[in-house]
Amino acid sequence: MEVVHVFVPATQLLIGAVLIAGAFVRLAALGGAIQMTLFYGLAVSFSETERGRRVSRR
Repeated sequence: MEVVHVFVPATQLLIGAVLIAGAFVRLAALGGAIQMTLFYGLAVSFSETERGRRVSRR
């Protein structure tokens, strides 16, 4: 997990800096889109809800 705590902010900072600088914009946008897709996919797979209802943990 330590790698993730360093990797995610570093890549977000790099993507943001490249987009602000205007260099490699398409590559940075693609990287950001891939990262957000992975975040969304993981959030859905680890969701605690099932069809809008909270799943009881017994």
